[in-house]
Amino acid sequence: MHHIVYLDSNGKDLDHLLTGKKTMIVRGAMSPKIPFGRVVAEDQIYFLLQNGDGFIKSRARVMSATVYGNLSQESSYSLVEEYQDRLLLSIAQMKRTSGKRFITLIELGQVDQIGDLKINVSLLDESDSWLILDDIKNVLMEAA
Repeated sequence: MHHIVYLDSNGKDLDHLLTGKKTMIVRGAMSPKIPFGRVVAEDQIYFLLQNGDGFIKSRARVMSATVYGNLSQESSYSLVEEYQDRLLLSIAQMKRTSGKRFITLIELGQVDQIGDLKINVSLLDESDSWLILDDIKNVLMEAA
């Protein structure tokens, strides 16, 4: 599977991913929402910024994905804090993620920068920060 993940354009997530400082991403929710249970080893994750330009900035291969469900608020905080050295979450990101009942931790392999790979964002639901596709080619725009 291919996953498109929007990164906060104000944060340093992309820089940290590309330099290898950040080796893991997390998604948390109060109910089992995407990507809970839908991302597995060998999937490809494509990252773009939430600034609307539609350019994929980088991609990574999933090394592993672990899901945690029905966590207490305390357990959720502890789990995210345990992996903070690999997640490198900002204070705002910690507040948004910690305390959620359903957590997905995704360990990434090598993150590669991509040049000139543009997707047609009008085909995507921009209200979600995580999208799952059978093939990213279905949303790529033709080169001019």
